[in-house]
Amino acid sequence: MRWDVWERGKTVLALYAQDDIPTYAHYDRLALGVWHADEWSPPE
Repeated sequence: MRWDVWERGKTVLALYAQDDIPTYAHYDRLALGVWHADEWSPPE
């Protein structure tokens, strides 16, 4: 599992990827989320 998080002012973009291979070439599950920075909490 991999989380990449970018905070830009009041906006947070989070990319979640799940696979056995640690590159962006192929993932079984891939999701991009956009949150208001006040509502964002890091994944556990």
